[in-house]
Amino acid sequence: MLILLAGWVFAQGLSFSQALLDWMEREYGAQARDRVVALQTLVEQGDGLGEKEKLRSVNRFFNRIDYADDFALWDQKDYWATPFEVLGINSADCEDYAIAKYFTLISMGVDEERLKITYVKSLTL
Repeated sequence: MLILLAGWVFAQGLSFSQALLDWMEREYGAQARDRVVALQTLVEQGDGLGEKEKLRSVNRFFNRIDYADDFALWDQKDYWATPFEVLGINSADCEDYAIAKYFTLISMGVDEERLKITYVKSLTL
């Protein structure tokens, strides 16, 4: 999903295929496959939407996914899940939501220059 070239990072959109759907079902079950199909439908319907409506629809889609921290989900302090892993387990933490929304918006035709992801680490609470 990310391409590193001479210090620049270029994002590519999500790629849907029958192989992906089959893998999702084998790995995570039929409901996970259905969630990927729903995401694919959302992306395909994005052609007819303005940028603000794309943002609203992507937020609605991913904000239905349960929140859990990386220890609970992956037994790790910090794990950056792919959008398909998020849909597979139907759960995410903050950066997982951001990554999933970012790549979905790119897949819907939003210019990468209009999107930014910022990672902030609090040294004290």
